[in-house]
Order: sequence, then C-alpha cells, then structure tokens
Amino acid sequence: MSLRLGGIKHFLKPLSEAGIDTTNLPYTYVSIPLKNVDKIISELKSRIETLTSMRIHILVVDSDKCFQPRRYRNIAFATRSVKIKGIIDLGAIAYFMGKKFKKYFIAYPTPVAYTGPWLGLKTLLRIAKIVDEIRGSGVGANIVEALRLLDVKSFDSMKWKDLMGLKHYPVAIVRVRRRITGTR
Repeated sequence: MSLRLGGIKHFLKPLSEAGIDTTNLPYTYVSIPLKNVDKIISELKSRIETLTSMRIHILVVDSDKCFQPRRYRNIAFATRSVKIKGIIDLGAIAYFMGKKFKKYFIAYPTPVAYTGPWLGLKTLLRIAKIVDEIRGSGVGANIVEALRLLDVKSFDSMKWKDLMGLKHYPVAIVRVRRRITGTR
C-alpha cells in the first residue's frame, strides 16, 4: 500500500511509510493521508469564517519529522508529501539525511498544509513544534509503544475502548500574536 500511495521514495522510509499511520487505530486498521488536504482546509476555513465572522488560519501538522538545515532557514526537507512553500518532499532521503547528519539539521514536526496569510516558514515550523508538544504522542510514537502502553499482546487484541481511555488531542487551537517592535 505504501508503495502504491507514496512511490519508492516513501516506501523506503522505515517508519510511517508514505504517511500511513498505524498507531491511532485498533486491530490492523491504518489511516492514510488525505488527498487534496490543501483544498479541504481551504473549504473548512471558508465555512468557519462564514459561520463565526472571524479570520482564521489552518495548519495541518504531522508528527513525522521534517528537517531544516541549520544554515538555511528558508527551506526544509520532508519525509512525506506536503503542500507548504519552502518544504521539499524528499521521502526516505530526508529521513536518512536528518538522522545521519543531526548536527546539520533541526528536526520539526511536518507542516503538511496551510491556509491563511503567509506567516513564513520559520513561524509555521515553530507553530508545528508547539502543537506537536501540546498534542503529545497519544497512544505512542509507534505501534510497539502503543501495544506496550495498552498492555496488549498483538494488533488484533487492541480494541476501540483501549484507545478511548487515553488522552489524545488530534486538534489544537493556537492563537498567534504578532510582536510589534519599534521605538516610542
């Protein structure tokens, strides 16, 4: 499935291949990345703004890491497909590059899609990191952690009620306040 969905560059990534997640669902179910996520959040933004008369921004963040070179802050390399200006999807290459050459990169959760006035890559990466810390890893960073945390022996013995007892925050609301600098 990961080869068909993400191609060879995502199939070779050792964890969360092609953005397919196995830790948030019971049994042997998996969640796959949304197609056209940028169009979905654009429509959602429009509807929420119409209903609330408020201006909002929507940022979709995946806990899979992207890697920003320490010397070049206007670019980052993702391990999955993204719709963010300045982030380049390199798949497994980004994963191995970021892990092997840690001193040259800063790891961030991956901003996948964004709608709203452009805040800049640096700000989006900072927001992604804050959101990821608030959300936590839910049922664990991987399926092995999930099985251990839930005290179950196999995927088949994991139940919906096991997952319902855990604190998990798939959505976080962040209020961004711009600092105004200047002299009086």
